[in-house]
Amino acid sequence: MLAGPEKEKLFSHDMKSLTLAKAVQVAGSIRSAQAGAAATAVLERTTPQVFQIKRREGEGNGTSHTGKEKCSVCGRSNHNSTQCRFINYKCKKCFKKGHLRNVCKEIKYMGVGDVNEDDDDDGKLLNIRSLRGEPMTEVVIIGGIKLRFEVDTGSAVTVINEKTYRQYFSNIPLSNTVKKLLSYTGSVMKCSGVINVPIEYDGKQLPIDIYIIRDGGPPLLGRDFLSAFQLQLNSCNFINNSKPDVINLQKRFPRVFSDKLGKFNKYEIKLRLKNDAKPIYFKARPIAFALRNKVDNEIDRLVSLGILKPVEHAEYASPIVPVLKRDGSVRICADYSVSINKQLLVEQYPLPTVNELFAKLYGGQQFSKLDLSMAYNQFVLDKESQCITCINTHRGLFVYTRMVFGLSSAPAIFQRAMESILSGVDGVLCLLDDVLITADNSKLHLERLHIVLQRLQDAGLILQKDKCEFFKDEINYLGYVINKNGLKKSPDKVKAILSAPVPDNVNKLQSFLGLVNYYRNFVPDASSILSPLYELLKKDIKWTWSKSHNEAFCKIKKILSSDKVLAHYNPQSKLILTVDASPNGLGAVLSQVGKDGAERPLSFASRTLNSAEKRYAQIQKEATAIVFGVKRFHQYLYGRANPFILRTDHKPLVTIFGPHKGIPEVSANRLQRYAIFLNAYNYVIEYIRSADNCADYLSRASLPEVGDGGGQEHDPAASAAVPAAVDDRAAYVNFVFEGNLPITLNQLREHTRKDITLCKVIQYVLQGWPRKIDNIGLKPYHKCRLQLAFENGCLMKGHKVVIPQALQSTVLNELHHSHLGIVKTKAEARSRFWFPSIDNALEKMISACNICIQLRPTPPRAPLATWQFPPKIFYRVHLDFLGPINNRMYLIIVDAYSKWVEVYDTSNACTTTVVIEKLCEFMSRFGVPHTIVSDNGLAFTSQEFQQHCLLNGITHITSPAYHPASNGQAESYVKIIKKGLRTSLLSSDNQKTSKLNLLKYLFHYRNSVHSVTGLSPAQIVYGENLRSRLDLLNPKPVRPSSSSITSLTDRVKQQQCSQNKYYGGKNKQCYSVNDKVLYKKYFNGNKFVWCKGIVVKRLGKVLYLIKDVVHLKLLKKHKNQIILFRGDQVAQSYDYMDGDNYDESEQCATVAPNSPPTVREEEPRPEDVDTRSLLSSPSIEMPPSRSTVRLLRPIPRVNYKV
Repeated sequence: MLAGPEKEKLFSHDMKSLTLAKAVQVAGSIRSAQAGAAATAVLERTTPQVFQIKRREGEGNGTSHTGKEKCSVCGRSNHNSTQCRFINYKCKKCFKKGHLRNVCKEIKYMGVGDVNEDDDDDGKLLNIRSLRGEPMTEVVIIGGIKLRFEVDTGSAVTVINEKTYRQYFSNIPLSNTVKKLLSYTGSVMKCSGVINVPIEYDGKQLPIDIYIIRDGGPPLLGRDFLSAFQLQLNSCNFINNSKPDVINLQKRFPRVFSDKLGKFNKYEIKLRLKNDAKPIYFKARPIAFALRNKVDNEIDRLVSLGILKPVEHAEYASPIVPVLKRDGSVRICADYSVSINKQLLVEQYPLPTVNELFAKLYGGQQFSKLDLSMAYNQFVLDKESQCITCINTHRGLFVYTRMVFGLSSAPAIFQRAMESILSGVDGVLCLLDDVLITADNSKLHLERLHIVLQRLQDAGLILQKDKCEFFKDEINYLGYVINKNGLKKSPDKVKAILSAPVPDNVNKLQSFLGLVNYYRNFVPDASSILSPLYELLKKDIKWTWSKSHNEAFCKIKKILSSDKVLAHYNPQSKLILTVDASPNGLGAVLSQVGKDGAERPLSFASRTLNSAEKRYAQIQKEATAIVFGVKRFHQYLYGRANPFILRTDHKPLVTIFGPHKGIPEVSANRLQRYAIFLNAYNYVIEYIRSADNCADYLSRASLPEVGDGGGQEHDPAASAAVPAAVDDRAAYVNFVFEGNLPITLNQLREHTRKDITLCKVIQYVLQGWPRKIDNIGLKPYHKCRLQLAFENGCLMKGHKVVIPQALQSTVLNELHHSHLGIVKTKAEARSRFWFPSIDNALEKMISACNICIQLRPTPPRAPLATWQFPPKIFYRVHLDFLGPINNRMYLIIVDAYSKWVEVYDTSNACTTTVVIEKLCEFMSRFGVPHTIVSDNGLAFTSQEFQQHCLLNGITHITSPAYHPASNGQAESYVKIIKKGLRTSLLSSDNQKTSKLNLLKYLFHYRNSVHSVTGLSPAQIVYGENLRSRLDLLNPKPVRPSSSSITSLTDRVKQQQCSQNKYYGGKNKQCYSVNDKVLYKKYFNGNKFVWCKGIVVKRLGKVLYLIKDVVHLKLLKKHKNQIILFRGDQVAQSYDYMDGDNYDESEQCATVAPNSPPTVREEEPRPEDVDTRSLLSSPSIEMPPSRSTVRLLRPIPRVNYKV
């Protein structure tokens, strides 16, 4: 029998005449009267209305009226305990198996208002309890109306009666609900519906469902309101009662609460290197002048604390990156990612799992959390480990004497040490530098707290007082809210979803639906819920956000933020952090991979960008999103043994923040700071397409964020790694243009404003780019749209200034002011400026620069192009002069087939007459050759010599000017004969004797075997060697075999292939007709300048006919004397050249300014020519390789004439 007026009324009746039916009738009438009286009080209550969940038949706390014994498991009377189906259920009061809560013996009273929570049916039945004592009321604001509600911790929902609804909220339509509200009598309370309205309380405004009850009592604020606004009714009284205990703790353990730096005194930390580790030494990076004093102060502070120690020598040295903190000071971070982290043996030590957490927290009623001050710095490194932590600064080398943030082994070492200190103490959990203590009563809690503080004090460790919490009913830990009932999620985790704004355009709606579709498998009946929203995406549908759309939007948000979507954290599962940045906000989604391999979200986070961050380049926004996500979920991600997956849709960040890359020195300072910050985390970064990025919506529908950490606790370096946004790009623009440049920043802004293309680009940068660009001029900007930003009146691409078209030539000329060449000039331009095709513009400008043209080096030599081996002896002969030697000149004539050489003394004369005379003497012995090859000497290029060749049917070929290698046959024999002449001169001073010695030298040479042919010249010409005195020893002459003569051609070809192999030559450039080129123009001997010309004709593999664009002369040039000209203009004046010293031997012909050049065609290979066609056909094939272009078409061979 329940306590109350019903019981008192029933006791007043005669118990003998009282039946069950009559008792029920009397009790029902009394309760109906109470309910009617309560309905008259809406805003001011006098008697509290008590609700209770419906009890099943036969269930109660009193003695059964049937006389049967109650079941000790569930309390019912229709069965015994051995047959009860709840025999294996766990009690929600004492957490023991074998009975339900309603029969638990640990419940001290069973009165009105107790609930049977085991009877909840899929959320349809709500547990509503009453509060004993005087009601607690609070005033809330709903739609601008102030109403006083009673705070009822026993009510699961917030309710008002129908009268209140009609009076204040009749304009809000009711929604149907399937939930049942039952009074404590068990009768179903009629629910008219539910409304979702924003309730404002304590400066916050959150949407809450309010249920409308017909004939209900006063308005009640249920547990949904308390949970949403994070209200703890009894926490204030408890804290006040525990305050003396906290003060006593500080007095009893003064050293552990000291402001000094702690020192772990159990043992020193040793960092272990891999067996194949080699010292890595990095030079000190330059420090900005503005930060140098602050860095000095920080170094002095660390030295005074004993954390840093100066040294003179070190094998290991890591660079530092100074990070500016919010208070203006500097934090020194060592970049160990490029040095010792790669060579350390990372300590492997397991982090506590969820099962270990529950085992240690079981039965806890109160909770205390301790946080170590400068946790890593309290652990001393041994001397060997100190050496490898050396940092290189502008003040020299310093070693860390304490363990430092950024070492990959630090989390595992720290965890092992802390657990060794706190081992054996029940109810104590340690995760890195956070220690959690609990007990089932206050006395035991205080005892455990004393033990922990004593052990920390004995170990020399110091706590950070302002971050410690003591004797809490509920406490935040690892993203959970821990209380005596167990573990639950923090309401902050779903704030990003619940408070996301309503989309106001199609793009934002598409982003939101993309997020929903990513988790569609976890949303029941997603198609019907989202159907109104998909209607807005159809073509030709005008955007109109109606009531149905808003209901679908709110409903899907509620489902996404429910337990069915946000899974519980499991440290053993793989974590995935997906981030994204939009022009206005940042978004992050933390997910974990379940046993079935599916990804389920743990938490959503988003925030808007401030005014400075909105001007970041896109790459910096994406990097900021990564840091935001990692900081927001720091407690999930930090110190994990298994790496978490970091996903971004910005591919360049995969390289910058990827493993084993180090921190790019050329990257922006902000990216350097972010890279330093991420070094403390174990992660693997991956690229994900934007279409698959589930964080895209959160970044676009972002929320303002108060504070840096969102109420979460982070490592000190984590907060310092991302300082307040500074408008540093504007300062960079001033740095680039406020110097000695011929343009100023104001001029840049003005021309940017006048440039039509840049104005359109700036519009897209500020308002968003379309998916497709048809304008050709805008396509280069569209490709790099993620890097563009509008800053300080200028368009920026990252940290590079986009130059408007009107200033491009001025900037290019300034970049090339010192004529550093294409590579260095392009490197300088890439670090400061950008506009489409800037590289091509620089190449054209530098290629056309007259100064650079004259100073450019000679091109690589071309591959060897050998002469074709002649078909017979004396078919092709090579001529050249040797001398003067003793004031005498010699004419050298060499047969290309047999290598037979003739030397003629021409005294001191090199005239055409002497040449023709000696040539006739040669031809009188060996016949008229088909081809003569010579250089461009006057004796060979005179009209008389040309006429002589024509009359005798000889093709005359000259080598290019100043390229004697083309007539290499004659040049080689000049060296040989020069040696013979010097030998003869050294043998005798007499002129006649010297001539005799030269003849002897020629005699022996002609009998010597040639290295190319394998035979002596005499054997090839006469079939045997010339008879010499050596033949007297063997009178039988040695004749070459017919096979030797037959294989001569093959042997020569093999020798030529070998020469080509060892000669080398990398210049494989081929020029076409009308190509713009630069060629060597010689003057004053071997001096030359580069002049501009146009290719008229290709004459062979390595020979070209060039037309000088200034003097309109035709010149033949070897490939080694030509380079390609990449400028636009080819006209050039040669005023600096001395016209009197110009070498006319290069000239082929002179052409009129506007007339095509006329050049005589070259002669084909003689064996392929029909002499009868020479008179009628003007078309002649290409000459042999390395031959000249000075060719004369011969007449049919006639009788020999002088």
